[in-house]
Amino acid sequence: DDMDTRAFLVEALGNAEESEWSDVLEPFVNGGLQACLAALRKPQVLAKSLKALEKETQHEEEKASPLAFAFLQVLHPGVLFASGLHTVASCARACRAAHEATQKADLWQSHTLGTCSRWSLPAPMAKKIAWQKEFLRLVRPRC
Repeated sequence: DDMDTRAFLVEALGNAEESEWSDVLEPFVNGGLQACLAALRKPQVLAKSLKALEKETQHEEEKASPLAFAFLQVLHPGVLFASGLHTVASCARACRAAHEATQKADLWQSHTLGTCSRWSLPAPMAKKIAWQKEFLRLVRPRC
């Protein structure tokens, strides 16, 4: 009854032909297979199930764990600006919200301009720049 199993079943049933539904459901249903098949034959049942799963997934994403919230309270934006990329990458893996904090353009702009200054490279002059890509282009040049 976990969300991953429900998502798998809805996706598998959506990709299967109606004649294959019983094969998909059989490992998950203890009795009542015919009732499940009858319910699936009703119009838009799979579409409604998919929509409900999307809402549930969105709701789960919106709920941040208390540990993630505490981490973000401690993770002041200035810490990321002063940190090296190894620390930024480690923070990005800590939780989804921290990952979002490490993706902000001004963080990468700061790192990019600092790298240009440090290595005496010309600073990017374009108005719209994907700063993370620009930084990675500078530190990992391709021939």
